[in-house]
Amino acid sequence: LLCTPPPTLSMAKDKAATKDKPKGAPAKPEGTPANANAQDYMYKSANPGDTASTKGLLDDGVVQAFEDAGFGEDHKMSNFKLVLGTIACILALVAQFWPHPLKPMPFPESRPLLLVCCVSYFFLSFALQLITTFYEKDTILYTLPPVSTSACWAALKDRRGGVSTGLPRF
Repeated sequence: LLCTPPPTLSMAKDKAATKDKPKGAPAKPEGTPANANAQDYMYKSANPGDTASTKGLLDDGVVQAFEDAGFGEDHKMSNFKLVLGTIACILALVAQFWPHPLKPMPFPESRPLLLVCCVSYFFLSFALQLITTFYEKDTILYTLPPVSTSACWAALKDRRGGVSTGLPRF
């Protein structure tokens, strides 16, 4: 069963815009936004021997397919990880430069501050590693509920999902 989102207003505008184009102008695929760059829809190539770039290219295609099907990207986990990383970096800066960047506290006096900052940095980095290893695993996309009102997507109403990929070693 294939589900396709219903045509949107932007798709109707794109079809109307294609009628007005001169004959020599390159055509974009049907349903692409009017402000989309023509290079975004060109074929992309990867070296088959480079599995990292091949997987990245395939992952980009899967993410684009989900976005075209009406699923938005959920950025909550990425934002949470960015906040944890920022706090860890701020703790490292505090440990290095407290109380003044040009005249930091001498070592024996700053031992408790260094201990608190280093232990906190360790736990924040450990939390980031746990999230990446055990929660995200190979997930390339967390989705929002679909924006389409099609009957096909009705079962997914108010559901979020994750898309994981794996490319085995050869």
